[in-house]
Amino acid sequence: MLKGFKKSADNDCNKQSDTLKDSIMLSPAFLTEAKLDIRSLQILIDDSANPTFIIDAHTHEIVCANEAAVTGCGTEHVAGWSLSTFMVSTSESSFGELVYFDNQWLRIHHTPFNYTGVKLVKVVVKPDEQLPTQEMLSQVSDLNALLLHRFRSPLTGIQGFVHLLKNPMYADRADVYVDKISEGINQIIEMLEELDLLQSLEREREVLYSNEQVAIGLTAEQVANAAVSSSGKPVVVQRSRQEPLVYTNESKLQHALRILVQNAVHFNASDKPVRVEIDQNRIRVINYGTTIPTEIAQRVFHPFITTESQRLGIGLTLAHILLRQIGSSVFLKQNDAQKGVLFEIMLPPQ
Repeated sequence: MLKGFKKSADNDCNKQSDTLKDSIMLSPAFLTEAKLDIRSLQILIDDSANPTFIIDAHTHEIVCANEAAVTGCGTEHVAGWSLSTFMVSTSESSFGELVYFDNQWLRIHHTPFNYTGVKLVKVVVKPDEQLPTQEMLSQVSDLNALLLHRFRSPLTGIQGFVHLLKNPMYADRADVYVDKISEGINQIIEMLEELDLLQSLEREREVLYSNEQVAIGLTAEQVANAAVSSSGKPVVVQRSRQEPLVYTNESKLQHALRILVQNAVHFNASDKPVRVEIDQNRIRVINYGTTIPTEIAQRVFHPFITTESQRLGIGLTLAHILLRQIGSSVFLKQNDAQKGVLFEIMLPPQ
């Protein structure tokens, strides 16, 4: 059961006995189980920063949950309900299992154990290791504030001198040198604008919902056409006959997709064109020829991770944040020179 659709479950839970209301972390299936010390189990998971559940290994009913899990479920009445009530699961042989919980796609980890003769499972959901933690993003936000303050003022002055140097009295090759200086300054300004955007996005905590349906295939076509126009390199969009429509914030989805497509075009080192594939609530961006180094791939969405001196390495971080704010996620799902480097946007289940 996804956040925003929990009213019916809350109403049902409110009808349960006063005993259950007084013990909202206890599963009714275990209230009469003399061997099971619920408080001990609760202590076992309370310190976890990630949403953590303990469930019955046979019925998958929730026995107890920590505060992060209860918050993510959107209701304190979680005990006794099936875990699948609060999350949607998907699994791929090459990428493993993901669940949609608390408006984002997360990794799920199961740890079976026996407790006083009862078979239980500790279930932890947390972000994929590719993605930066909230703590890391907060630290980057502090760094951004310093960088923006220190560099914006002197760069404005340098631009003024560049315009003066373009005066006709400076002949010969002055214009060539000035153009080079201007080009370098523009690169720095673009990087500062990225930092500025990262700073502003980091302040936005709430997930944006939309009552309007978005044709993601059409959005992908628009982004691809813009990339072809600016780079001169081909981008192919593969759309299904039945256009998928999703409820999402089109502006932020388009911005994130633009980052992924521009990144793919920049690093594409093959005669094959960059491909954008639409499949239900998935958008895949694929480029060919050059794989991402392993040490980079493991932290590909972390800020300031790049192999190029003229790039800040925060583009994919921005894409991650933009998508997170609309209840979506992005993952590096394939990193193969022959099959391609594949980034996939996973939109909320419809």
